[in-house]
Amino acid sequence: EAINRSGSESTLRQGQFQSLNYRKGQRGWKIGDGGDAEFSDLYVSGFIKTVSVGDSIQSAIDILNANGGGEIRLDTGTHTLTDDLTLYSGISLVGAGRDATILEFSGSANGINVIGTASAIKKNWQIRDLTVQNSNNTAGIDVDYSDFWKIENVRVFSCDQKGMRISRSQSFILTNALSDSNTGNGFEFTASTTPSVIRFTVLNCVADSNGGIGFAFISAAGSNTVAQFNVIGCKSISNTGNGFDFANAGRAYYATLTSCFTNANDIAYNLVGDYICCVGCIAFATAGSGAGFRSSGQNAFVGCISDGISYDFQSGATEPNIFVGNLYDKDTGAGVPQTQISM
Repeated sequence: EAINRSGSESTLRQGQFQSLNYRKGQRGWKIGDGGDAEFSDLYVSGFIKTVSVGDSIQSAIDILNANGGGEIRLDTGTHTLTDDLTLYSGISLVGAGRDATILEFSGSANGINVIGTASAIKKNWQIRDLTVQNSNNTAGIDVDYSDFWKIENVRVFSCDQKGMRISRSQSFILTNALSDSNTGNGFEFTASTTPSVIRFTVLNCVADSNGGIGFAFISAAGSNTVAQFNVIGCKSISNTGNGFDFANAGRAYYATLTSCFTNANDIAYNLVGDYICCVGCIAFATAGSGAGFRSSGQNAFVGCISDGISYDFQSGATEPNIFVGNLYDKDTGAGVPQTQISM
């Protein structure tokens, strides 16, 4: 006989370990030598399921979903997928590290989808510590109708459309993510209809060498469906399109960009919106039309630095903007003013 960790008495009897008060189907607990177990009252704080390379990730997700959620831990290595991965509320998909655990979609029209509906919004999930690559899905990671979630330390690489797309979602955090060498936009936040994409934070993320915009914020026409967000310490480098782009049929509202950096994009910061505040942001080596900061709304620029080709700071003709303590370098445009500022 022995005392188990919970303090109750137990004994080993005929190849099975059981509590002294065990009575089949009534009370106590038993663990058989064949791995079978019976508990009259079981409390489990969370389910964790490990998936080795070659095993089905979706099957593991489905098992946890049927049991109320939990964590999928993916082993180091390349997991090759031939179908979508569908994530549910209360599920965490966790790799062994970015570039250590790789989800390889091999150019198929599949990716990671966390897509709810207006009446069944997905909530409380996570994706972290892994790489998604070579997806031809709408986006390598596609999120829609989904609230209260986090993506952390994730890379989306070499996808044939967008890197990450977030639509009609709110109250989420995207941190330490890299979206690079994708054909479309690196990160896209979009809401063509309500609900809006609001109340979110993008922290220390990098968009590098994408075929579209680095960070795209796309509101619905005539509205402000992307609003109330913070972009902190993010970098947009060598993208074909603009670095941080708010240019669309709608307008972004109530946003801050803090300590962000751009290099070798088209327009560095193309800010079509109102009440956007840029603090300590840097625009370096702009290409194409070459504006460092272009503002078409009622926005503020404090302590920013620009090295634009055509303009350093370009402001709309009718909407007032505030410029405080900024530094600009030079103008290489033929007869174009270094700044166009409307106060």
